[in-house]
Amino acid sequence: MTNTSTIIRKQKNKLWLIIIPLLLGAIIFSAIHAISFRRSAKAADTTTPTIMKYKPIASIATIDGNASEAFWANQATLNIDGKSVGSVTGIQDLSASLKATWDVNNLYIYTMIMDDQPNIGSSSESNHDGIDIYVDSDGSRGSGYSAGDCQYRVNRDQSQIFAEAGNCSINGIQAAQTNMAGGYNLEVKIPWQTLGRATAPAKDSKIGMDILVKDGENTQSGKYIKYSSGTTPWSNPNDFGLFTLEKVGVCGVSSSASATTSTPACTLGTIPTVATG
Repeated sequence: MTNTSTIIRKQKNKLWLIIIPLLLGAIIFSAIHAISFRRSAKAADTTTPTIMKYKPIASIATIDGNASEAFWANQATLNIDGKSVGSVTGIQDLSASLKATWDVNNLYIYTMIMDDQPNIGSSSESNHDGIDIYVDSDGSRGSGYSAGDCQYRVNRDQSQIFAEAGNCSINGIQAAQTNMAGGYNLEVKIPWQTLGRATAPAKDSKIGMDILVKDGENTQSGKYIKYSSGTTPWSNPNDFGLFTLEKVGVCGVSSSASATTSTPACTLGTIPTVATG
């Protein structure tokens, strides 16, 4: 009887040794699946606005490719992972994130890009490494380009601005690049007036925006990653991501003790004329 009981206990112990790893494996798989689903759901969502915080007008923005100004630290870092096209083999091959902010005069975009094979010598400039910036300055995001819808291109190691889709000017736009191990950073300033606005956006207004990061890798074209999950931003502004222009801590719009009505930024007046050239 004792031998039988011992055998039964040993068999139960063996059974638990099998069951426990299976249960742990199922829990881990479920957690990974849930995280993956949440990421996919977030990336696919082009209708829920992302908050873009206000940059105090008194904060000087030097467009030099560095996010050294204090206001950049207050901006959320957003992964550019809504859509991937072509063979992306890993983080070092192609990955990126962005920050964006605004004031009464300009829209500011800062991208951090990992791309370990620079390509700036393609016969087609549109296939160079670099970024495409898509902006719908009134947030209407229609099915085709109209007034205020713009696509700009900034190539790696050139920092030149090219107007692509939309009847858009490049007046007053500035871009600068810095290099880092395995990649580069691009900082861009775009005046609201250049985007077709006669006056500055109001607090809590919405704009459409998307960032596409290209990786030429010598002769390859069509390899890129994109912030939103939309398919054809170069022809359809409805594929842009949606952003809410938040203005907190100034002009008395926040309950924060630092809110003040004496800041010059409280007046959202006519945008100054943009210098040409």
